[in-house]
Amino acid sequence: MYKLCGALAIEGPVERAAQRLDRYYVSARYPDALPGGAPFQVFQREDAAEALGMAETIIDAARGAS
Repeated sequence: MYKLCGALAIEGPVERAAQRLDRYYVSARYPDALPGGAPFQVFQREDAAEALGMAETIIDAARGAS
């Protein structure tokens, strides 16, 4: 997602949200991506809430652009 922001010259809060969400993509999706255990053992409710807030930032910006 961060790469897409660069291609579209998107900066600011949306770009920062995309950077942070990109960190979750592989590590949360694949069971062997984290050396410390499966994603359900590593990610907490707070991580999910943070990711949801970042996704809402991006969605709100997309809705405003239409």
